Amino acid sequence: MAAIEYAIQSLRNANKTVRSLAVVSFDAIIRTNLMKSKMSGRFHSVTAQNPYNANANIATEAEFLNWL
Repeated sequence: MAAIEYAIQSLRNANKTVRSLAVVSFDAIIRTNLMKSKMSGRFHSVTAQNPYNANANIATEAEFLNWL
């Protein structure tokens, strides 16, 4: 039950944030953060930087997929 409440609160917070951002930016940032959190929760924690790509920040979906 707590996981559902956490997910709902996360979505509410994201919706508040999206009002000040362009929708395209919101989608890319949120998608990347969701993928990173899902990966960290079940399999392996995701570092902030990609050691396989000259320590580039993992801030985009493409960079996350490159890290995989």
